Amino acid sequence: MTDNALAKAPAVREVLRQGSVDALAGFGEDEITTLCALLRRLNENLDRMVAE
Repeated sequence: MTDNALAKAPAVREVLRQGSVDALAGFGEDEITTLCALLRRLNENLDRMVAE
């Protein structure tokens, strides 16, 4: 990464972290775990579709 990008990385990480917090507001830990597992499976299916 460029020096400019490295300098901006902490701010970008914070924006992404806050977005995740906001998007998952009201979800329990079990629900977040389930959601992540489902999204991983969905992504694997999409990867397979692209590879075909």
